[in-house]
Amino acid sequence: MKKLIIIFLILNNVLLSGYSQENKSEFKQSKWSIEYSLAGTALNIYALQAAYQYNNKGQWLIGSCFQNYKNNQGRAHAYTLLIGYRYKIWKNFSVEYEFFPAYNEFHSSIDNKNYYGLELYSELRPGYQFDFKIGNQSLYVLPQLTIGFGIWTNNKWPDFDKQSNPAILGNLWLGIRL
Repeated sequence: MKKLIIIFLILNNVLLSGYSQENKSEFKQSKWSIEYSLAGTALNIYALQAAYQYNNKGQWLIGSCFQNYKNNQGRAHAYTLLIGYRYKIWKNFSVEYEFFPAYNEFHSSIDNKNYYGLELYSELRPGYQFDFKIGNQSLYVLPQLTIGFGIWTNNKWPDFDKQSNPAILGNLWLGIRL
């Protein structure tokens, strides 16, 4: 719980700071875009989300994800909802926070049993968006540093508490403006 409070305090300071600048771009500035996680695919995590830009700084994020990753403790089969917020701090540099409520059918390689249940995961992601065009279509890539925290689960398998928390990875989103 302390980690979650610390993350919220950091986000509060970032979101309320007066150091952000407006981004003026020649690219199509639609309120809606669709994003697909390219880096997640390499880890057997398939994420697709919609981003709604409600003002020049903030975006609401909603999507879905299927996590089928394998680690030294077993294999996840998690059906996941993505809910988040992205805030543009300076030019195309942004910070986002996303929650992952999920139903996970985790198969433990330690005791060869399945553990079914609900879980909640979250990620803090700083990143920089690079805009480009193909023909008349505005696209972007958004590389991010991902700092992930498990918040809660009711399906703990053996050695569950030995997982690294936070998990620090890279991510790369490919986005298309609608």
